[in-house]
Amino acid sequence: MKTDYKDYLFSTLFIGLVLALTALALALVQDTLLAALGPLYAPIAVVVLFLALYGGVSALLLALLDRLYPLRAGSYRLSHPQFRLWKVRHVATALAKAALTPFFPVFSRQALYALLGVRVGKNVAVAGTILDPSLTTLEDGSVIGEGAIVACHVMARGRFLLRGVHVGHGATVGGGAIVMHGVKIGAGAVILPGSLVQADTEIPAGEVWGGMPAVCVKAARRAGQAAQDDPAG
Repeated sequence: MKTDYKDYLFSTLFIGLVLALTALALALVQDTLLAALGPLYAPIAVVVLFLALYGGVSALLLALLDRLYPLRAGSYRLSHPQFRLWKVRHVATALAKAALTPFFPVFSRQALYALLGVRVGKNVAVAGTILDPSLTTLEDGSVIGEGAIVACHVMARGRFLLRGVHVGHGATVGGGAIVMHGVKIGAGAVILPGSLVQADTEIPAGEVWGGMPAVCVKAARRAGQAAQDDPAG
């Protein structure tokens, strides 16, 4: 990955700001913790609180950054400001996620990603990894299986490509599957475990896809076919 001193500078400034705000908040409550918990347990509480505050402050600043300088879909040169912005966000998001993960067990992981910027609907389950939260949408009832990866970016042939991923209502991305940038998965569609969904693929509602690369292995049943298959009909 192409980097220069500005990448390190902006990343350091962002992380430094998070650390400064976290330290300020800790300083305000440190004496209270010491008085309430005593010298034995207060340091443990400080460590736990530091992780929670660091992750929370990072999430707030990332949301502010997204308002002021949002990531935009497109194809960019490696010297483009969008690529620099993505690198800073990527580092900051990774550190925030590491700090907050202990507070979000797998059954509540969707809440963690919502905090980091994913558009998350109701009754969503996330056990995999979402690399670009602010560009990812998970509609109601969708599932991202264990070990699955959703990535809205790629670097190829000297270009940085950035496009959002949309997982539709009730769709499932199986364990270990990889969903690349620009993919749209229709409502109720299923990506089989271990599959690779290539960039910019649009998967129609209700279809089952699998393979490397993923292709349709089971088309969606039409309304007329469903009526014929229904013995009660």
